[in-house]
Amino acid sequence: MVMKNVVNSTTSKSINQAKADEFILKKNILSTFA
Repeated sequence: MVMKNVVNSTTSKSINQAKADEFILKKNILSTFA
């Protein structure tokens, strides 16, 4: 049970990190073309 919670926590952190990275990437691309 604890293990499952740890996995879920890690997964959501990874998803949030991926979203943040994608946002930064898009922002960099936009500022490059601006």
